Amino acid sequence: FLFQVSKTCIAAYLDNDEEDNTRCPKCDSVIDHVNPWRVLVFDRTLQSIAYKLVPDLYKEEIERQIAYYKERDLPYPPSLVGK
Repeated sequence: FLFQVSKTCIAAYLDNDEEDNTRCPKCDSVIDHVNPWRVLVFDRTLQSIAYKLVPDLYKEEIERQIAYYKERDLPYPPSLVGK
């Protein structure tokens, strides 16, 4: 199944320890018991359109991602290195 959700929304859902986040919040299918991030596919076309339509969205998204990794003391992924 494929559903379009924002990265911020799905990250908040997957990071919520109070919910069973091994299941899709929309259709209740099992995502992945061990690593739900592994099966997510990013829609680059939709992301590109959103960045063009909403001023400063890209900059704000990068800032959110940096804050996410910094708060959890995680290494930055290659896509954030140097930003």
